[in-house]
Amino acid sequence: MRHSLFALICLVAILSTTFAVTPQQTQDAWLRVQTASGKTQFQIGEIIPLKLSFTSSAAKKYQISMATYDRSGRMNYEKFLVEPEAGWSDPLRSYFVSGGSSIGGLAGIQLLSQEPAIIQLDLNEWVRFDLPGKYSLRIVSHRVAEREGNKSLTESDSNFISNELQLTIVPASKSWQDETLKKAVATIDRIKSSSSKTAPAVNQATADQAALKVLRYLGTEKAVQELARHLRGEDSHTDFECMFGLFGSPYRDVAINEMNRLLVAPDHPVSSTFSYALCVLMRSQNKSPEEMGEEERKNQEIIRSQLLDAVSRKRGKALAVTLNTILETSGYKEGKPEPVSDQIASQLAAVFDQLPIEKQKEILDSKWDLIKGSAFLPILRKYAQQYKEFAVPNEMNAYDSLHLSGAALRRWYELEPDQARAVVIQEITRPKPRYTAAVLGILPDRTLPEVEQVLADNFVKQQGSDGVENLASLLQRYATDAVLPQVLPVVDKHVGKWACAIQAPALAYLLRVNPEVAKPRIEAAMSARGHGYSACNHSLLTGMGALQQDPVLEEIAVSGLDDIDPEVASNAASFLSSYGSPDIEEKLWDRLIRWNEKWRGKEDQFPFVSGGNNPNLWQGYLGLNLAQALSHARSWLADESRLRRLRQLALGASMQDQVDSLIITWEQKPWAISYYRLGDQQFFQLLQYRANSLKSFEEKLKQFAKGSSFIWTSSSEDHKKVFKELSEFLTSQGMKLSNQ
Repeated sequence: MRHSLFALICLVAILSTTFAVTPQQTQDAWLRVQTASGKTQFQIGEIIPLKLSFTSSAAKKYQISMATYDRSGRMNYEKFLVEPEAGWSDPLRSYFVSGGSSIGGLAGIQLLSQEPAIIQLDLNEWVRFDLPGKYSLRIVSHRVAEREGNKSLTESDSNFISNELQLTIVPASKSWQDETLKKAVATIDRIKSSSSKTAPAVNQATADQAALKVLRYLGTEKAVQELARHLRGEDSHTDFECMFGLFGSPYRDVAINEMNRLLVAPDHPVSSTFSYALCVLMRSQNKSPEEMGEEERKNQEIIRSQLLDAVSRKRGKALAVTLNTILETSGYKEGKPEPVSDQIASQLAAVFDQLPIEKQKEILDSKWDLIKGSAFLPILRKYAQQYKEFAVPNEMNAYDSLHLSGAALRRWYELEPDQARAVVIQEITRPKPRYTAAVLGILPDRTLPEVEQVLADNFVKQQGSDGVENLASLLQRYATDAVLPQVLPVVDKHVGKWACAIQAPALAYLLRVNPEVAKPRIEAAMSARGHGYSACNHSLLTGMGALQQDPVLEEIAVSGLDDIDPEVASNAASFLSSYGSPDIEEKLWDRLIRWNEKWRGKEDQFPFVSGGNNPNLWQGYLGLNLAQALSHARSWLADESRLRRLRQLALGASMQDQVDSLIITWEQKPWAISYYRLGDQQFFQLLQYRANSLKSFEEKLKQFAKGSSFIWTSSSEDHKKVFKELSEFLTSQGMKLSNQ
């Protein structure tokens, strides 16, 4: 299911709850587990909150990840050892083992000491007790790593084994189940009712999730029906609780029946999360991957057909959300996402105002080609011309509103360029334009002499106010050298002090209209540092390179490789990798050799130190960036011989491991070409190289020797068409592509 929450590149977590062999205990650090309340007797379906206490007698030797998000957030730090082996199960094992994916989250890091570091977890997330009895629990945790060396927390080989916790599980009484269900549902409905009038407070959202957890772990037939009822696509956090509650319920058939009922209910919105969850629940167990894939496709077709039939019964917001799900689950035709029918597009346009702004943005941004047509013209005109003033322009409501309006303007211009052009010009000439050239640069004109004077005047007047970066971006896109006399004094006054989003386009404008004038200003920005300066020299070259190409930038970048600030030098290396000519390869090798000579034998000074006070951290990153520039450069092929030379210059385990992994891929022949698509964007991967268009990928392939052989790997819907085009190209270059 091409479900938006899961289609991104994810880390698949196959989570096991048992070990065949007991790992060895760490000797100078300990883990103690107890229930949060201290009680050890629980009814089946009752939440069992655990308190994990980590301590160490070796001060500052260990660091711990304090992540506490659930299993949808890559929570594979702990393994749970439960005895006896019968009477309990992992509620989500079948989901993860059969291909469920997890999405990363943020985690704080702290040092262990004799003062306990506390982690709170619900045992129910990993263990569902199905039968009453006495159970013993121990936990093996891998969330701790030694600070020495280059290992990350996920690579930790330190095993923290807890004490043994005795639990008594008793049958749940019918009265307790009914009362628990009643209270949880009342809490959820009360919060939903109040939040429909005002934005939900943080404590309300937390209470909502807590109540859903009660339903999720309760495990009764009525609880699973309530979870299906509350899976409405209105909040991603509550949707995940509902979805994983459905996946972990022992009443799978009840869940499927209730979801099928809700799928056609007039007032229940069928979100893409709802559709995805139903598809997962319909999976058969113990099938081969090929059989599961075929079954998945059939289930998707069944659900989509049901949705199309259900549309006629839906109304209001439920209709809007369901139509959007039909759009999000669109199939493929001739290698491209298949547009929805004119009828569905017209219906979606009619209820567009009832969709959440996040969905509105997504439709106009990434789903446009599926609904593009005159039915949306009234919507595009309306949202493109709506204008709201926000006290804080980067506040989320302001961002969402501006993003939606900008997307509408771009799409309107596609359909009616003559009518929309006037609105684009009007926006460009505002004292504070709402958009950068990413939106307003859509006009085909190379320059706009009729607006550049207004742009320059506003750029001068608006210094120090919000929106200067938009004016700088538009100057870079449309202005000629006629306004250079006005702009230059402002650049000279602020160079090195501006925010990066202003400085990069302002200097790129100078570079485009007069490279000789631009060069000393760029050099001044590169050398500016200390109090009162913005440190944008750490990103200036790559920022300008994305806007404007010129030999002046390459010259400055080569000099920047020797900058005393390793962050500036690292950015110079990154620029040369992406935009440099073949002539600069040896200059990069020379810089890496000198870096190696200076730091060989001092690799232990590179690793990150908790608290961020390692003065040599960026010296280590400089070596990594130089290696990355040499191994991934656009203008030459870093083949196996170059990589082996690079390995000789690599210092530290992290840098050496990265180069070793590249060498290993070169040794595995034939080389694999991977292809996939996200929306309209194509992505190709070959060895260490990645490209986001067929044209740029073919340019890289030209650097391979004649006679090279490749093998094609792709599960994308349009892979046959792309394979044919690429195969013909490689044949014309004296190379060969085989289909796996």
